Amino acid sequence: MVANYTLVDATQPALLGSLEVAPGENLFATRFDGNLLYVVTAERQVVDPLAIIDLSDPANPKALGKVTIPGFSTFIQPLGDRLVTTGLSAGRPTVALYDVSDPANPAQLSTVSLGTADGWSWSEATWDEKAFNVLPKQHLILLPVSGYDGDSGYSSGVQIVDLFKNKLAKRGVIKGGFYPRRAAVKEDRILSLSATKLVTVNAADRDHPVVTSDLDISWSVERVFLSGKYLVQLSSSDWYSGDSAPQVLVSPAESPDSVLGSADLPQGYVVAASAHADVLYVLLSNWTDDGQKFTFASVDLSHLPAVKVLAQITSANAFDSYTYNVKPLWVNDRTLIFSSEGFRSWYYGGPIALDNTAGKSVVTANALIVGPWRWCYARSRELAAFDVTLPEQPKLASSITVGDKRAWDMGEPLAANIH
Repeated sequence: MVANYTLVDATQPALLGSLEVAPGENLFATRFDGNLLYVVTAERQVVDPLAIIDLSDPANPKALGKVTIPGFSTFIQPLGDRLVTTGLSAGRPTVALYDVSDPANPAQLSTVSLGTADGWSWSEATWDEKAFNVLPKQHLILLPVSGYDGDSGYSSGVQIVDLFKNKLAKRGVIKGGFYPRRAAVKEDRILSLSATKLVTVNAADRDHPVVTSDLDISWSVERVFLSGKYLVQLSSSDWYSGDSAPQVLVSPAESPDSVLGSADLPQGYVVAASAHADVLYVLLSNWTDDGQKFTFASVDLSHLPAVKVLAQITSANAFDSYTYNVKPLWVNDRTLIFSSEGFRSWYYGGPIALDNTAGKSVVTANALIVGPWRWCYARSRELAAFDVTLPEQPKLASSITVGDKRAWDMGEPLAANIH
């Protein structure tokens, strides 16, 4: 419903007039433009009626026209006799262009869907309009897009869309190993900002934008180790982009924002790390089509601030279930054990005997019904031992699971030096 109120007496707002727009539907977007109100509603997020309301007489709002399309819009940008919207259609972020020169007969002129049809994608612009930048003078729309498909995995970038009078055209994607949040134009360059980077792009060829500069403005730190007068920082991987790998960064202890040395780690997410005898050992996790895999890397810290990766090995069987709360344990100078809480779930069901004749449910010996099936969860303790006698040639020595697959809980292990 559209309702107009007078605020002549702000302590007692009075209703002037109202209009039912789309009974029973959900409201997704509104935008005022002079005496016109644009309203987007949707039923079960399947179809999107975009309605135009005349507010020139506040006491008598009038419905002028509407157009119905698949999906729904979440933000509306008026452009005179045109509208640009962003939202979702068939589960994909979508940009649409409308002709509203005749408010009684609005028409959709063009749409572009982001991501790939055989994967899945999302854009911050569909829930935060600040990420949706419409630049009419440059005939340009910029918005972040992230997604996944079986061929290229995770990816993230800034989608370039041409904006013409009667048409939209999907162009290239700005990529640079980052998860962009905003994009704008400065002179002849596109600028894109993420939580960690500021990227400058030459988009003279909009189908093939070229990153011309890449400035780190911050980084996410997973672990910090003090080594003499230096801080050794483990930065996390940006899994949204699918490009950037975690890093080892070396900074002066008194100036952690100044990077003196760095080394790229293998692709993955840091789940545990430990420094011992001038070597940093890092366990990383990665999800592939074949399941969870682990990479164990050793990094030389003996010549700080210079660092380098000595070795890396990948194992699909270090742990046999989804892992979390991974902790390192040293049992001697040669053996590093990673302890993980394994997480499992299963269904259970079976005969349940109920007797409700006395007003309460109790188990009986005679009346049995089957079900219901229910989720149950369990935790186990998994241990993976790595032989680091030679840091440049580490190897997985063994792994075990403590507790059966239906153990409700397991205590944390303790390490004792064994010679």
